[in-house]
Parts: sequence; structure tokens; C-alpha cells
Amino acid sequence: MAIKNKENLPELVAKVTRVIEANKRRATARTKKRGEVSGGGRKPHRQKGTGRARAGSTRSPLWRGGGVTFGPTGEQNPSLNLNKKEREAVKQAALESKKSNTVELSIGKISKTKEAADLLKKNNISGRTLVLVDEKSEKSQKESESLRNLRRVFGNIKNVLLAKNGDVSGVDVLRADNIVILKMETTKANKIEPKTASKAKVGEKK
Repeated sequence: MAIKNKENLPELVAKVTRVIEANKRRATARTKKRGEVSGGGRKPHRQKGTGRARAGSTRSPLWRGGGVTFGPTGEQNPSLNLNKKEREAVKQAALESKKSNTVELSIGKISKTKEAADLLKKNNISGRTLVLVDEKSEKSQKESESLRNLRRVFGNIKNVLLAKNGDVSGVDVLRADNIVILKMETTKANKIEPKTASKAKVGEKK
């Protein structure tokens, strides 16, 4: 997707970043109302004759240790919405800006973190690295298992983030120093041949 007005790109990138970071937040702040705090079962002092203001409970928001008025309830929603076209435009612009630091690698079966680290070292890839898995290689169940294996293997390497090409955001691309696009190779050695029972010949003794 091409951006029609590239002058607005910095503002668009800032908007996408703000939305992504806001959607990571969770509403954890919560205060107790006067009906939720403990205590306050009896009237603190008699109604008249003390010169003090009338009070029915020590758990009133006016009292120390009482409930909180209009505090956060834990149900607030900090998430923001974003236009799908805007998100895709920032992603494409980010990938275009990182073309000089993008490498495409075709790999076979990798089962150890050392093999993945050696692969990056062999291609002189260091720093914050974003590893993208080609969506075309994610069709069968077996390939999905290999994708989970890649997450485990590359997830143990420092400053390396592995994601599907369709799930990555433009902010992740801009934060990375290098981008590696992995293309899975399907070899005959990796294919599982179905086992067929051998039929005994007629008249053959067991």
C-alpha cells in the first residue's frame, strides 16, 4: 500500500505508536468504596450535644481510612482504535525504510538455539533483530509445528523477536536494526512417509 501524502508520515507513525502502546495497558488501578472497606459498624459519636458534625460511620469518604469517592473502579478501558489502512501504511513505509538492512534466508529444520544463533552470526546480523516468517510457508499442520519450534528457538536469543509477517506492526519494524525474512524449505528428509504393513507372501513360513 502506497502512502499518498508522505509529509504526514511522522504524525501517522506517532499515532500508530500511541495506539499500540495504549492497547498494551491493563486497568489494574482500583479503589474501595465506603461499602467495601472494613469497620464502621457503629456510630462514632452521638447525634447531638458534642459540637461535632453528625456522622453515621467512620468509613465515610470524609473520614481517614474511609472509602474513596469517584476513584478508579478497574473497569476503565485505555485502549484506542486505529484505521486498518493507517496501520498497513505505516508497516509498508517502515519495511521500505529498512530495505538496506533486510535479509532473506531460506532455512531447513532448526531445532536448537545454537543453530539459530550461528545462522545470524554467519550472515553478520547483530543488534535488535526482527525475524519474519513467510506466510506462504504456513499452510499445513506440520509447518505450524515448525513455526512453534522457531518461536522457541529464536525466543532464547537476546534482542531477537520472531513474528509472522502478517502479525508484525510498523512500530516493531522501526525499532529493529535488522530484519530477517525466513523462508522454510520442505525437503524429503523432513517429510513423514506413511508406514504400510508388509504383506506376507503366500506359502511363506513365519
